[in-house]
Amino acid sequence: DGGRATGHVAAGITERKLTVSPISSGVPSRPYGSWFFIGEVLTTAEVVGVPSPGPSERKRCGVACRHCIDICPTGAIHAPYQLDASRCISYLTIELKGSIPGNLRPKMGNWIFGCDICQEVCPWNGKVPLSMEKGFAAEDSARTPDLGKLMELDQSEFRKRFKNSPVLRTKRRGLLRNVAIALGNWGNPHAIPALELGLLDQEPLIRSHSAWGLGQVATKKAYNILENALTSEEDPQVIEEIREALSACKEKKVPILKEISAIVPQRKAEEIACSTKLTLPSFALADGIASSKVDPPGCPTALLPSL
Repeated sequence: DGGRATGHVAAGITERKLTVSPISSGVPSRPYGSWFFIGEVLTTAEVVGVPSPGPSERKRCGVACRHCIDICPTGAIHAPYQLDASRCISYLTIELKGSIPGNLRPKMGNWIFGCDICQEVCPWNGKVPLSMEKGFAAEDSARTPDLGKLMELDQSEFRKRFKNSPVLRTKRRGLLRNVAIALGNWGNPHAIPALELGLLDQEPLIRSHSAWGLGQVATKKAYNILENALTSEEDPQVIEEIREALSACKEKKVPILKEISAIVPQRKAEEIACSTKLTLPSFALADGIASSKVDPPGCPTALLPSL
């Protein structure tokens, strides 16, 4: 009746200061849980007949159950029905186009395109039926992709690999930015070749996050690569990231694997390094890709379960 309206699908509208979250402070359904693509309509017209959650539903979330609040890696869900989308891993890895804040990178684990931890632990989703829609099924090759191989993708290969996939939304530079963070969080020297490749990429965003990743690995080799890159880098933000990564290397001094190796044989050192590292489970996502699990050589895969 003369009202104006605009539609949005499956994304919180944070950039316009109208935060409508599609994750965990959303609208669960008794038979189907919270696995929905949410369509949003902003309108000036009066809307009538829209039911609001009843008292019993509100008691279920945030009072009797706090699973999603307590498990959120970045603290994005900070209170019942309150989500800071700017801290959400789904927002950071998909919607955010620039640099990911340094304080949130270690909390992202190995998630490279979205995160559904809050939905995985939600009791509403415990017995929901699986969708028969083939378009929602993740391809086997996309469930736990090899991070090193992803870092090798050029623009043409990226578009070919993810043709007709939501991953194209984040673009190559966004995905490889996320890959660099996952490799840095792995913290294993075997990540160095991929991060060194990222440090040579034409995209400053990829170079800056690869520098951060090398700073997390913090071996002598990683330090030398960063030092050499500093002599030729021209982008101010990348230069700042390299300097911070060099400082991180100096602070860490000796990587855990090298430190253990001085005491026990190499094979045993790898086992100890595996057993002391935080396990990072991978989940198949509706978007068709999962967080990538990357095991240190010799580590039993059971340490990183696929759920």
